[in-house]
Amino acid sequence: MERDKMRNYELIKAIYDRCPDATDHPYTIEQYFDRCQDIIDMIERERPELKSNKDYHPQQDVGIDY
Repeated sequence: MERDKMRNYELIKAIYDRCPDATDHPYTIEQYFDRCQDIIDMIERERPELKSNKDYHPQQDVGIDY
């Protein structure tokens, strides 16, 4: 049986809870990266329709010059 997706409020709260708070102690770059990857994985799991197209590059957008 397919599990229910999180409601938007629940997803936002879970993302917010996973964001590091550097006011309580310093984090390493690896810890920040790990947290960001966890958030990306959570979004892609809960909202697969938002998953980015791996073939897409932002330079394809008109008016963006890199």
